Amino acid sequence: RGELSEANREGGFLLPPTPSPPLTLSTASPPPPAPPQLPEFASQKLIEFLARLVQLYSKYYKRIRVLTEDKEMWPAMQARLHFAKAVMGVMGTALRVLTMQPLKRI
Repeated sequence: RGELSEANREGGFLLPPTPSPPLTLSTASPPPPAPPQLPEFASQKLIEFLARLVQLYSKYYKRIRVLTEDKEMWPAMQARLHFAKAVMGVMGTALRVLTMQPLKRI
């Protein structure tokens, strides 16, 4: 019973559906220039996505205990750690695209 309620709470982390390809393509300005020039894009779309991702992950992190000493919960803990690493990777990639350095520690 405890695992079911934990699983239900965990299922609340959902991002809105990804934009359709035309919207995604429309965020880039003109066709990409020849290298070494970089394309221009609507950076506010990426910033809005990051802000929403951080909000949702923060709510998730407040609700869900990621680290645990309970051996029965280790598979869930491993999944949660992989999820955290994936979110961190997405944020790091987005920050690099925005030419920003992520913080090493908070």
